[in-house]
Amino acid sequence: MDIKAALRRVLGTLIVAGVLYAAAAAAVVPDVPPALRNFFPIGVWVPPAYAYATWQARGANTMVGIGFDLEGSITQANALGLHMIREPRPNPADDANEPLLLAWAQPDEPDGIYSQIPYTDIQAQYASWKGVAPNRPVFINFVGDLNQYDIVTSESGNAWYMKYVQGADWICADKYPVNDGVTDLSVMGATMDHLQLLAGNKPIFAFIESSDIDTTDGHVGPSPGQLRAQMWEVIIHGARGIWFFPEQITPSFLFDATPAAVATEMTTQDATITALAGVLQGTVNPAGISAQVAAPLDAGWRSAAASSYFIVVNLSGSAQDARTITLGGSATATSANVYGEARSVPIVAGAMHDDFAAYAVHIYVVPPPDEIFRDGFN
Repeated sequence: MDIKAALRRVLGTLIVAGVLYAAAAAAVVPDVPPALRNFFPIGVWVPPAYAYATWQARGANTMVGIGFDLEGSITQANALGLHMIREPRPNPADDANEPLLLAWAQPDEPDGIYSQIPYTDIQAQYASWKGVAPNRPVFINFVGDLNQYDIVTSESGNAWYMKYVQGADWICADKYPVNDGVTDLSVMGATMDHLQLLAGNKPIFAFIESSDIDTTDGHVGPSPGQLRAQMWEVIIHGARGIWFFPEQITPSFLFDATPAAVATEMTTQDATITALAGVLQGTVNPAGISAQVAAPLDAGWRSAAASSYFIVVNLSGSAQDARTITLGGSATATSANVYGEARSVPIVAGAMHDDFAAYAVHIYVVPPPDEIFRDGFN
């Protein structure tokens, strides 16, 4: 499904914005850029400026791309204190005094069959922008399957994608499994692992589906639980920011087709991610601690101050009871608090056992911080 190409046709202009490779990707997991050390960007794709406040109320802090009215969108974002990832002004130097501008964006999906821009053009644009603002990051987003090819030369594969990566600092992919009829949400983690392999030491980002993009294709949009699981799966696999894709493309265009229940879950998870930004933006799966689980669970970990954080997500639509989480590096701990759930679980012989509802996420804090109980997960 060439979703972004369809959206460009609806808007009438090119919108600018915004297999498992785990072993190879794990060898190159960069530290977070300084601008993101205590800030986790949560964005939305090309909302109209009049909807910025709605998205901010849901927990978004970044507007990704501009469909129309560049100056009006910038003015509204600045008024609300929202960050942006967008195309530069016609004269990029005019963006010099925009502290909320996180990054300039290359044209969306330049690798796409229907939206392709040669990597030589992407690299040249990058060099031009860096000549104006050497310290401003440049963002690029790829078709989520990372499987496109050069329509002129037929070049493809990782080496071809890495030439595009040379034209950006922040690397992203958009994959919408539920809309494509895919129920195995581990594909989101696999996509992040592949993307990190391509990105090398550059940070990676992910789009998350929140709507039924095409209501005529027989596939539905994500449930609240599927949204939650996708959000945490990409974070487990190293995403340094997430962007929601809320549009409906077919049979008619809507900027925001996010169902109310999905928006409510989004708001809850956005609040948790924001509260834990300093933790989540730490080293991804740092050495010295670890967590092992069996499918359909997936796990990642972070370390902050005196505590270790173990994030475990159930990627399936069925409950998983009495599942084992084997911890490394926490030999002296006897219990873990479950973030936002006002409960703890014992650690016996280096392992925890817990129940997971469909698409549930539990965050275990070992040893407990002083402030252990917060609202967050159901």
